Amino acid sequence: LLFLAWCLPLLVIAPCRRQKILRNLSQVFAGRDTRAKLDIPPAVSYKPAMPKVTFMPLGQSFEVEDGTTILVAAIRNGVKLRHDCTEAICGTDKVRILAGQNNLSPMDDNEELTLSMLESDEADRLGCVAKVLGDVIVEIPAE
Repeated sequence: LLFLAWCLPLLVIAPCRRQKILRNLSQVFAGRDTRAKLDIPPAVSYKPAMPKVTFMPLGQSFEVEDGTTILVAAIRNGVKLRHDCTEAICGTDKVRILAGQNNLSPMDDNEELTLSMLESDEADRLGCVAKVLGDVIVEIPAE
């Protein structure tokens, strides 16, 4: 079991280093050289890709931090999106989600109420409260 724990990280190591490590491990476990230096590189860190928001009809895409609202993504990247309240009450920041609806946070009660008063359909969201959790394509209204 200990041997398997050592071998699993070897799958991500370059083949030439893998051979050297396996040779050292075999010497250690065979009892030939208990002082063999195990040249094991540090663990490979994985940083997931940041979600991407694409604003249409501009065709501009931006990477944003996970959990950023559509409105904040627009403001930080110089995309004009009208907003009056930022609390899902006014409805001025209504956008249409063209793709990636499942990559947004669920609607809260305020957003549902405001969108129902605006007679919006399922593809509409309010940019001030819809948080980006994955790639989305957003259509912003013309000014």
